Amino acid sequence: MSTANVEEYLSSSAIIACGGTWMVKPALFADGDFSKVEQIAREAMDVVKKVRG
Repeated sequence: MSTANVEEYLSSSAIIACGGTWMVKPALFADGDFSKVEQIAREAMDVVKKVRG
């Protein structure tokens, strides 16, 4: 899973949920800055709203 394919994945009627570990890889916040994690989470939520309403 990634931001690049989450829309396609969630568009399938066979998929009811997806995990989010791809959004919180330690390298994204190792320096204590969680802004990249926040950005990816916002992007993922935008996709969920678009696909699932």
